[in-house]
Amino acid sequence: MLEETEDEFDLTMHINVKDGWHGSKYAIARMMRQQASAGRPRGRIINIASIRGLVGIAQQPAYCASKGSVVNLTRQLAVGFGRTNRHHAWWFVWQGAFSLEMPGG
Repeated sequence: MLEETEDEFDLTMHINVKDGWHGSKYAIARMMRQQASAGRPRGRIINIASIRGLVGIAQQPAYCASKGSVVNLTRQLAVGFGRTNRHHAWWFVWQGAFSLEMPGG
């Protein structure tokens, strides 16, 4: 946290939280205008979260805070819209920890 700048924090929150908020907001508006069909959802919103949203990791305070926000935003959308209109589906996808070999190196 001591090495992270406020600009880095703001950028991470903007990308992970605010952009997800905007995407969800406009997707919900579009989904609400669509005609529901027999038992099928009008659409789905899938937000990308991370286990780091629930379990912190050293030296990544902005990332952990932002992914925790994504998890709770998605939960709120499910509660706020899922109970009043059963024609929506809400999910968040957990990214797990894994190792990848990068091409060329």
